Amino acid sequence: MSQRMVAAPFLTKTYDLVDDPVADDVISWSESGNTFVVWKNAEFVKDLVPEYFKHNNFSSFVRQLNTYGFRKIVPDKWEFANENFKCGHKHLLSHIKRRKTTLPQPSTQPPEVEKSGVDNNSPSNSGATKWFPRLPPPPILRNQYH
Repeated sequence: MSQRMVAAPFLTKTYDLVDDPVADDVISWSESGNTFVVWKNAEFVKDLVPEYFKHNNFSSFVRQLNTYGFRKIVPDKWEFANENFKCGHKHLLSHIKRRKTTLPQPSTQPPEVEKSGVDNNSPSNSGATKWFPRLPPPPILRNQYH
């Protein structure tokens, strides 16, 4: 049994927004249809973004594009591309996947340790060093009867 892949709501809303001819003076497909351009940033944020999304913040919109693998094409123009976001090919949206946020990897280094106050040159120590893991400071207790 094959499972039909569904595009993320952000992608379908963005596609519908770009594909709407009424908004072409603010946001539209490029001539090639392989990218889209936000022509009027202020109008886009004020009038269109709140209609489609739960915010009116351009940075949040761009951040979402980035999480889905879109890239900015030209430094001085708000033109974005993704190989599966093309004019006339809405069916490709289901191939665009949200990038996983990378969590810091656990360190392969042993925990930080402190040397004890043992004198390694002492004849009674036979050269062995005692190591103790560094512990967090104890919690500050406040007098509850004060």
